Amino acid sequence: MTQEEIREQINGIDMELGSLFTKRMELSARLAREKAAAGNTLPDVALERAARARFRDAAGDTLEGYAGVLYSTLLDVTHSYQ
Repeated sequence: MTQEEIREQINGIDMELGSLFTKRMELSARLAREKAAAGNTLPDVALERAARARFRDAAGDTLEGYAGVLYSTLLDVTHSYQ
């Protein structure tokens, strides 16, 4: 595979990530509205901790640390957006 082909694949993945990010943020905002309507505005720390662990585990041993940082950043952005 050439460098150009690899870059094309990375660009395609980036587009998929962008689309998934948008969907996730829309769902997170919807969840925040539902929680607020029910009088619950606090994040569910245990649920977030479990989700972060699943994300890290899915990345495997080599990338789990990086995946943890990525997921923590995603949660920070999500909380800010909500």
